[in-house]
Amino acid sequence: NENIINSLLQSNNLRTLYLIDPVPLGRYGPSLASWDRLQHLSIVLTRSYPELKDTAFIPPKSLISFTFHDKSQGDVPWPLASDLASCTNLQHLDLAITRLHPTTAGAIGFLVSSYQKSLTELTLQVLPGAVEEENMGFQSVLQSAQPLHFPKLERLRLPGSSCDTSFFQCFSADELKYFEVGWL
Repeated sequence: NENIINSLLQSNNLRTLYLIDPVPLGRYGPSLASWDRLQHLSIVLTRSYPELKDTAFIPPKSLISFTFHDKSQGDVPWPLASDLASCTNLQHLDLAITRLHPTTAGAIGFLVSSYQKSLTELTLQVLPGAVEEENMGFQSVLQSAQPLHFPKLERLRLPGSSCDTSFFQCFSADELKYFEVGWL
């Protein structure tokens, strides 16, 4: 697996990377900055990785689309250590969980808050099999990260989630054209 990472790192022309259960996970987060032309990154975890909570996310400046789907049981929180300063034009953020660990909620709030000025599409998804109390979780995440102003956001998707009317008071989106929620 170490050879695969090294080979990928030498592919400096890489534009799209789709990883399912990358091992060792701890090497991929910091290595992202090495792909200076990478525009689209998708990571899917189907099982728990204890090292996830200690993995730093360092995206390249060129990244415009990031998908992170955690299909594990959610017993390991998402990392809070990230260096997002160089990546200033992220337009599409797609995050999915089965369990919203408090630290994971903090990490998601940090990502959304950090990229609110550049996002054109935001998807926060509760995956099938999630415990029922997670259904309102993303509303809580956005409410705790407020005030949020999305000047470019056109699409906001919350599939598998629910929200109440107070949700619409925790953010503003000047260009919002599409809104999807599991149920109100």
